[in-house]
Amino acid sequence: LCTQSNFCVEKPTGTRSPCSLYLITIAESGERKTTCDNLFTAQIIAHANKIAEQHSQYIQAFKSELDLWTTKKKLLNKQLEKTINQNKPTTELEDQIKRHFLSIPKEPQPLFSIINDATTEALTKHLSTPGTSIGLISDEGGLLLGSRAMSKTAVLNKLWESGSISISRATNGDSTIQDVELTIGLMVQPKTFDQFIAKNNGLVRDNGFLARSLICRP
Repeated sequence: LCTQSNFCVEKPTGTRSPCSLYLITIAESGERKTTCDNLFTAQIIAHANKIAEQHSQYIQAFKSELDLWTTKKKLLNKQLEKTINQNKPTTELEDQIKRHFLSIPKEPQPLFSIINDATTEALTKHLSTPGTSIGLISDEGGLLLGSRAMSKTAVLNKLWESGSISISRATNGDSTIQDVELTIGLMVQPKTFDQFIAKNNGLVRDNGFLARSLICRP
């Protein structure tokens, strides 16, 4: 999780894959899953929180820039309407409007974050910026195993292999998410894990998701 955005793995075939890990720890209630999780993730979460605080400042700056951009857009549109009503040439003004549309501020995305629950759509939004590093971490893994994100294990398999996926959206068309890294760390009770396998009719075993995961079941 800490290094996945800086390194990749080169296989003997010459292809490269992210060094991200999918980790699943299966243990009964009372076996100190949360205690162990806190020992390993406390500093990572503190770092993620610090980045989130910085990101909130970037969002405020983005909102100010967007307000200014919107104000300029309204003024240009008013000038265009006035020019048209006066039957004057609008070519130069139209070029200004086109250039202005190209300068729309882009909402900043955090390049490192820890999330505990997510839909597939929310996860892909988190991963929409190249170079993004995400940790899908929970010591209550049942929350994640029951989420929509974990119901699309084929997407997770693709991210594990290449760090890129193709997304089809009805509103925005097709797009490709590239150069993203996702580490999954789940701690879950045996019954919950077995229910997850049964719910998916064994698909997570057949499609290779379990083969890509490092599973510990003491």
